[in-house]
Amino acid sequence: MNKLIFFFILWLPFVFSSCDDLFVSELEIDDYPIKQRLVLNAVIKAECDSNFLFFNNSYSFFDKNTARKYVLDPTYFFWLPEKTVYLTDVDVSVKAGGLSNPAIYYTEKDSLMYFKHKFMPGDEINIHASNKERSITSKTIVPQKPVILQVDTLHFKENSGGGSMEFYPRLRLLIRIQDEKDKDNYYRIYVDNQYIYEYDPEYVEPGYSNIRIVSNPSFLTDDPLLNSGYTNSFEIIDGLNLNPQEFNSYSVFTDELFKDGEYTLNLHTEDYTDKILYEGENPMIVSAKHRLKIGLTAINEDFYYYLVSLQKQSQLNENRIEPIQVYNNIEGGLGIFGAINELEYIVFERNLMQ
Repeated sequence: MNKLIFFFILWLPFVFSSCDDLFVSELEIDDYPIKQRLVLNAVIKAECDSNFLFFNNSYSFFDKNTARKYVLDPTYFFWLPEKTVYLTDVDVSVKAGGLSNPAIYYTEKDSLMYFKHKFMPGDEINIHASNKERSITSKTIVPQKPVILQVDTLHFKENSGGGSMEFYPRLRLLIRIQDEKDKDNYYRIYVDNQYIYEYDPEYVEPGYSNIRIVSNPSFLTDDPLLNSGYTNSFEIIDGLNLNPQEFNSYSVFTDELFKDGEYTLNLHTEDYTDKILYEGENPMIVSAKHRLKIGLTAINEDFYYYLVSLQKQSQLNENRIEPIQVYNNIEGGLGIFGAINELEYIVFERNLMQ
């Protein structure tokens, strides 16, 4: 009996101890220095006269002396320092399409380095850069220009649901595209739905433009190409079972469902035509136009996986334990070196006041 009592008393400190005391230990981050690495972010745009190179240093999240706030570049989606100071003392060598070391320039104003060379579809670009005994390498291949075969549009009105008699104007887009044969292809699409007002200069304050552009770049879709593989963390829109673009905010997809063939993307966007016509009755407005433009971009594999990793990272929530590692294709450093080839397709441009 005495042995049992002793055993129970021995375990009392563990039973009434805090879980934190038993299973949690503190790790001093400062004891594990993180080596600063060279970062390269660059996306080569096919047939463009110049392409920029963004060189920087990596920073430890835990180091108060070097940690900096970062913002997302709106064009190529790089995470860049809020107060951007790029490295310029970088030795760069490039080989592409039989060309060795094209001229690389430096902009004093933006502290940026850039190529003054037009890269063509199919060019394989190899880059090597070094700075302070650090060196990085990477390569990318410029994709071929994508193909849009046809775009059909349909104006309709959708009931807001819930017994309401209110209807929302919509514009349906059927975009038929052709896949490049005999290879894996990756794409990104955007819709630029613009309504352009021109005001009588007499009613415009000095120093202000008399042109006002109302742009709606977002869209809704139930297309499996754009919805597959992404967390449905947002409410389904209205009664059409259409997902908002935030499900796949970079609007990227592969040719897995239509390899070597054709595919028709099904997108919906808001239609402000009625609103424009109403405002067009305003005597201050001298013209109102509706321009619909679609951009289909062929992107290389590395840039695709980079954007997918950013998308998944943006969908992290408190219920997900494992972090998402941002895709990196820079050997010896960090960042992304990709390539794109963009096609702009004007669906229509019409005068709304005729």
